[in-house]
Amino acid sequence: MLTSSGSSVDVDLPSVLISRDIELTTTIDLLNTRGLSAHLTTYFTEEVVCPGITPFDNINWQHAKHHIASLGEKCTAVALGMTAVAALHKSTVLNLANSRALVYYSSAKYSLGELLSDPCQDFNISIVVVFLLCLFELLHSGEIAPILKPATPTFIERLTEWAKQPLSSHSPLSVRLVVWLKIIQSITLRGGGQGLLDENVHELLPDYSGLAPNLEALPGHEDEYMPHHMFQVLSAPLFDFYFRLQLLSGELARLTHYHRSRVSGSDQNEVVCSLDDIKSRLRAVWDSRPTIQRQTPETIRTQLAPCMSGALLQLIGICNAAYHAEFVEIDRILGDPLLRWTDSRESIQAIRKIVDDDRQSHFDGHENCDAWSPNSGYIRALFLYAIECMDTEQNQWAVDRIAEIQSPIYHCAYFSAFAKTLSDAQILKGRRVTSKYFSVWYFGSPPPYM
Repeated sequence: MLTSSGSSVDVDLPSVLISRDIELTTTIDLLNTRGLSAHLTTYFTEEVVCPGITPFDNINWQHAKHHIASLGEKCTAVALGMTAVAALHKSTVLNLANSRALVYYSSAKYSLGELLSDPCQDFNISIVVVFLLCLFELLHSGEIAPILKPATPTFIERLTEWAKQPLSSHSPLSVRLVVWLKIIQSITLRGGGQGLLDENVHELLPDYSGLAPNLEALPGHEDEYMPHHMFQVLSAPLFDFYFRLQLLSGELARLTHYHRSRVSGSDQNEVVCSLDDIKSRLRAVWDSRPTIQRQTPETIRTQLAPCMSGALLQLIGICNAAYHAEFVEIDRILGDPLLRWTDSRESIQAIRKIVDDDRQSHFDGHENCDAWSPNSGYIRALFLYAIECMDTEQNQWAVDRIAEIQSPIYHCAYFSAFAKTLSDAQILKGRRVTSKYFSVWYFGSPPPYM
């Protein structure tokens, strides 16, 4: 064999064979990066969490991911959405660039458009893709324009038609995803966020009466988690309590100065009246809480096996803390002088007791148990506790608990530092400091969703 310079090369030389092998394997590996990754599908089903959903509805979340992965085997748009979420989740956990995740996200948006334009395609599949794209936007924390703001006329048309159909025709997965989308909307309205859904989209989403149906495990996945059926039955009313709470939380978020005028006395009077109404409805939700939520920890422990009682008690704890967090938020929205607190003092004390009791129950009777880490479902209650307690020792307690969660997905390192610096600024100034603007000034960016 002659080279371009005219010299001969022995094709059997090891160096030639190695160079050709490198070229071939590099080409194959490069082509692989342009397709969908089976590894990311596995990562999605095993590792991906949804802030605000997973801690409160974990078993249904696990089942939903397997249902979505099964749909992804038949639908490219679902596969792309799932891969985008998994890639972003993994890059966040490992502190890597998310450029590849954004490529998958853009491809999933394009595929969703193709799905919607085909009237023969089941809209239940489109709901799955929309949820995945919204989950991506939630994890991305406000740095990209939401796909449903504004929603395309085609999506509005298809959603309107779907919502008019008998609710029994909506798949259990779609019902669950719609409920979760409403919670995500509340999450992304708080703290100065503008929400991921157009208001007309939010209004068009069906209101399902009663408990959302539990999702069944797919064949082959029945035994991966704790006894599913019993836990789902016992926890379903607790999730319904949390869901109703989050709808009211979204209403509270709309009363902040980020979403409406607060510059006049009449503005403030209107907000006070609205807050009084929401307070009444919050208390009504509490008064109608499920029977299991009213039981003492001792009663639950004596009636259920330790693995079941422990999981339920923690779920009850984060639901109760979420309830009290709304009263702390109400005082912050009111904007009264710091010494004119309403119900938040009692709620702050309740939050600390809930978290401390959870910690103590972890160690009771277990001399060599693992170190305790707070459930990620406590993060918002702890953050509000920290920035509203106006006491250095109490603030540090909450800051330390947030840091112990240690989850990049929940941005715990940031929220721990944010809670400390914001609280210190408020104590120094003797007034509340606007959290979003403080974050922009101190950290250089608005806070992530919480």
